[in-house]
Amino acid sequence: MVGSKIGREVVMKTGKLFIVLFLGLTCVGAAKIAIDHGVVDSIDELEVLFREQQDLIHPGSPRAEDISVYSHETVIPIRWSNFPRKFTKYMYAMMDVHGFPIYRISIYEDPGSRETVFLNSYGTEVYRRVPEANYNLNRLLKTIPPASDASTPRVLHQGFFDPADVAAEFSFIPETLYSDYLELQEETTALEAVMTALQHPVTNLHVTLRAAANGAVELEIEWPSFFTNDLDIFATLDLAGHVWQVVTSNIPTHNTDHYRWTDWAATNTPQRFYIVGNANLDSDGDGVADGLETYIYGSDPDEQDSDSDGVDDGVEVGASPPTDPLNGDTQAPVVSITLPVNNIVVVP
Repeated sequence: MVGSKIGREVVMKTGKLFIVLFLGLTCVGAAKIAIDHGVVDSIDELEVLFREQQDLIHPGSPRAEDISVYSHETVIPIRWSNFPRKFTKYMYAMMDVHGFPIYRISIYEDPGSRETVFLNSYGTEVYRRVPEANYNLNRLLKTIPPASDASTPRVLHQGFFDPADVAAEFSFIPETLYSDYLELQEETTALEAVMTALQHPVTNLHVTLRAAANGAVELEIEWPSFFTNDLDIFATLDLAGHVWQVVTSNIPTHNTDHYRWTDWAATNTPQRFYIVGNANLDSDGDGVADGLETYIYGSDPDEQDSDSDGVDDGVEVGASPPTDPLNGDTQAPVVSITLPVNNIVVVP
């Protein structure tokens, strides 16, 4: 549950609270919402939830220039059959990560007309209710202790405690799906508890992908404290095509245990897959790292001469021009290195 503040000036000028409800929220601490209700099956009950939050305004400080918005993140079951058609026709669900339809409803009190205003998931006003005949604007004054100075006009207190200072947000799920939703939530919570209990130090390379700005992808790579070799990152657009490329190489790992790299090239691709390899691991000692042999050249990381043509893989890929370490009919030229001349190594 989070609390938010909304600028009153913006609300008063626009007349549409949703502009700031969804674009101008700033966290101000824990919400006041404390709800333990069953199924909400009418607009009356929905308004009761909202009024409960208004009645929790703390009487200890003067009125602020902002409207406080309190969001109840625990999903509440709802039954739409008793709601006005004018209300439900504009209800739109947002699917959660498990595919459940979640309806978010925001509610505020119009400080001019004192109508209760309902907004849907997109922040669009869908319904207004006129205040009841016995509506008491000053109902919050009952919590104020008597003024020590009898000359203090009691009307001043009204400016301190206006119910319109509080708005609220609620999340709902159709009653028919609520039991399945709860069951999945309980299973997820139990699984998270198990995973937390089983946490152990990193013993291998660990890669986490995150969305970055403008459609880019951020990779965060972690490794054990004893790991000191460099890293290579490989990427491909199609796992079935087996066509990989080195997107960055020789990442140092000393003096830290993680590295973050942003792939800006991913902004122009519908999908992209990554592999991180040990840049210094050369199992067969042919001078070509295992990752390069596996994903770039296609040669055998456990065989110095993958095509058995008498020329090691490292010599073939390092020749100028390089030759194919998988083609036994292609012989690499003999490469000899002369002694340095004026500190320049000459390679015929």
